[in-house]
Amino acid sequence: MLVEVEKIINGGYGLARSNNGVCMIPYSVPGDILDVECSKGTSPIFCWIKRIERPSKYRTASQCPNFGVCGGCDFQNMDYQYELEVKKNIVKEDLRRISKIRIDKIDIVKSNPYYYRNNVQFKTDENGNIGFFRKKSKDVVPLPSLDIGCLLIDKKISHFVQNIKKKVSFSRGGFRLRSNREGDIYKKGIPGIEEDKYCYYRALGIDYRIAIDDFFQVNNYLYERWLELIIDYIRPQNGDVVVDLFAGSGFITLAIAKKAQKVFGMEINGSAVKNAEYNSRINKINNAIFKRVDVNKGFYLNERVTKVVVDPPRSGMSKLLIDEIVRMEPELILYISCNTATFARDIGIMYKKGYYIDKITMIDLFPRTAHIEVIAKLVKL
Repeated sequence: MLVEVEKIINGGYGLARSNNGVCMIPYSVPGDILDVECSKGTSPIFCWIKRIERPSKYRTASQCPNFGVCGGCDFQNMDYQYELEVKKNIVKEDLRRISKIRIDKIDIVKSNPYYYRNNVQFKTDENGNIGFFRKKSKDVVPLPSLDIGCLLIDKKISHFVQNIKKKVSFSRGGFRLRSNREGDIYKKGIPGIEEDKYCYYRALGIDYRIAIDDFFQVNNYLYERWLELIIDYIRPQNGDVVVDLFAGSGFITLAIAKKAQKVFGMEINGSAVKNAEYNSRINKINNAIFKRVDVNKGFYLNERVTKVVVDPPRSGMSKLLIDEIVRMEPELILYISCNTATFARDIGIMYKKGYYIDKITMIDLFPRTAHIEVIAKLVKL
């Protein structure tokens, strides 16, 4: 069946239309004319490419031999500048489709599209292969050779893997490696090699200790720029009392605390809270208060709050949490999201409660993948 791809939608699928209904096609590019084979079912139907009849003008040859087999990338087959436009249009469409909100201007911060990942969970099999799972499978696709390597991973991590392959016998399972911009490598789960309990990062003059399994921004090129953007949006002042929800190990909280009167960091992960308190002490930041709490069930802070930062997981915020934030009547809400669908849903709820997008930026923390990071400043009108 021949179809023409119209656009890319949330999840990285190309959308095309046929007599059988709407088609969802992975690894396609808008403008492609494709011969596809489709699964049975009602619209939308999932299809895969049998042959590219006429490639899009935006289609490029992938530099990775594993593209389309390994499940790590979605957009290795298109020009990077066009990828940014695709992602910006997904943000706009999700807001329009889910919440009936039209946004004309979205700022873009681009990344170096390669060798940016500082946190990698490798998979191994009984044959000693190291790599990643095949898409929708538990089969391990081995990493490309050292002269290519995984194009997303920090080169220092790739070199480390090549060295340990010569020394370690692997069985089915996996291990984790992390890096920082200073060149340190942190390890967990490699047979016969001592594990690291913590990783260490530095941004905007602040030192951070992060547990090896805890969350930290994965893009070595952009995590400091991401933090600068947040500070620029929220503009903390001496009289501000700020709440940072889903605060993790205090990455945002401590940067804001250097300029605000007081900041509360709320986080459910006990390990992250302990590290946030440690980070506060070693940086001699005394106006950051951390609490272990599941904020989606409410955080009930008896303070006059001026500004709120929220950086939830992909599932977004609960309605209870949105209600509690709005009830506090902050002058500004900064919503950071890695899922444009739940972002659009939550923004739609807040629009109805009187908070509107003043400014929005898409910062490309995850190049060559379908993941999208947005930062939106909401104000009460």
